[in-house]
Amino acid sequence: MSVHEGGHDCESPPKYVEAFCPIDRDTFDSNGDPVPDISDWELNTILSVLSRAKGHCITVLLDCCHAGSITRTYSGERSAPSPNHTSLQDMLRAGEKGLKDLFGCQTVFSEDWVPDMNSHVMIAACKKEERANWWHERKNDGTKVVRGV
Repeated sequence: MSVHEGGHDCESPPKYVEAFCPIDRDTFDSNGDPVPDISDWELNTILSVLSRAKGHCITVLLDCCHAGSITRTYSGERSAPSPNHTSLQDMLRAGEKGLKDLFGCQTVFSEDWVPDMNSHVMIAACKKEERANWWHERKNDGTKVVRGV
């Protein structure tokens, strides 16, 4: 099984919770509730549950600013600002609500929560001390290209 995330992400203090920014972030769902980002804690819990059910055969491909380490403090071209309509607590509560019935899941609100790094293999756009980045350039003929590192 493979999971791919490419695009924007953001982070929130206090523990530098990293989050993936879905395309409908900061909009409202059919109930009128704001759509939160997806925390790295929520994603890790989902991967852990999947690996217990399906085995350790999950590959995660991350092409976003914080790909190399889910706990770093860099900001970059692919890092999005915090949403206007949801807070860190809203994001974590949404993840908790969605995961509360999964057997063996530790709450993301636990003070001693740690990611399950045995549940998946990660291929990242950068190392933990680096950040993924991209920019627009114009070639000599005037065409626009995107470059990335």
